[in-house]
Amino acid sequence: MDVLVLEDAQEFRQVWCDFLEDEGHAVTAVDNAESAMAAMHEQPYDLLMLDLHLERGTSIGVSHYARTALPDCRIIMITGERVFAHGNHMAEMPGVDWLLRKPVSLPDLAALIDYAAMSHSRKAERA
Repeated sequence: MDVLVLEDAQEFRQVWCDFLEDEGHAVTAVDNAESAMAAMHEQPYDLLMLDLHLERGTSIGVSHYARTALPDCRIIMITGERVFAHGNHMAEMPGVDWLLRKPVSLPDLAALIDYAAMSHSRKAERA
């Protein structure tokens, strides 16, 4: 899968990118919302991994834009905060497929990405 990782914390970004590349995915990493938007203009992605709270705001606008620009893209939102504790993120971020909390278990992330890849290929087969 082609994956765009938006994470402003360099250590998390590096761990996730190394992990995703080891799993065989093509990864583009950015550290701010503006760069994520520019990257989506350059190429289509199958999966976005977005850190919710960034140094300069949030990535909610990125998820809204992705839903329009890349309608088949799956979106994982990741946060270290205790927001949306009751699964009510869908009201504010309707395009987000999954919400994960930091620290993210890499085996759990791998399973979720495998599921996303499987559901993405099913969508492509139907099209």
